[in-house]
Amino acid sequence: MESRQVDQPMACGRNITELADLAVLLVREQAAETRLLPIAARPVADHPEYQQVNRVDRAGAALKCGWTFLVNTSTRTVLRTVGDPDQLDFETAMARAMPA
Repeated sequence: MESRQVDQPMACGRNITELADLAVLLVREQAAETRLLPIAARPVADHPEYQQVNRVDRAGAALKCGWTFLVNTSTRTVLRTVGDPDQLDFETAMARAMPA
């Protein structure tokens, strides 16, 4: 599976907010359909190098239907997948993932 990457320095030593901001920026750069939509990122449990990015409602809750992006902030790789944003099974999501 190929994925697109952005040529910038690695995200080592950044805090959670910076990693979330980076993940949102990378998704907006690589997935044109997200540019005008409200999206937010959060860390993926047990996978500290990944951020999960989803569409959100006005209250900031992830929408249940639609896509999920998994962003590896170390390599700046963005993958598109599907799954329940609140109960994401990382291994299953990665098996379904495609480059953004």
